[in-house]
Amino acid sequence: MTHDQPCRRGAVRFLACLLFLRFLDCSWRIVEPGKRDSSQLKDLRRKLRNFGTPAEAVLWKNLKCRQLDGKKFRRQTSLGPYIVDFFCHDCGLIVELDGAPHFSMQGGEIDAKRTAYLEGMGLTVLRIENKHVFENIEGVLETIRVGLRTTSPGKS
Repeated sequence: MTHDQPCRRGAVRFLACLLFLRFLDCSWRIVEPGKRDSSQLKDLRRKLRNFGTPAEAVLWKNLKCRQLDGKKFRRQTSLGPYIVDFFCHDCGLIVELDGAPHFSMQGGEIDAKRTAYLEGMGLTVLRIENKHVFENIEGVLETIRVGLRTTSPGKS
């Protein structure tokens, strides 16, 4: 086994996961009103939880079981027509992890529309790049802590 084989295996797994999400037609995690019923949303949420990205798995490991400031986070939760990556109901905080598809022209427009909708519900949306989860998890967790502290008083 050469030194770089584990790295290649991780990259292959990551690409396979992206292709699978594309196959599921859920890369943007958007569900337009009236297009899917609640049972379809439930199935999609389950698939997203079971086949999440590596960055989601790393962040979830640090958020689950009230590990971050004693706050409960849910993952792949429906809010209106959208499925969000992580949601703290107590604070009204949404954490969205953004990978390569989010940086295209279409991805940016969809994200802006989605963020406007969620903020219109009185929620706070934090967008974090996947690479930051891998490169600086402590910095990401501190950003989320600040978001938890600065959410509206009615939500905490």
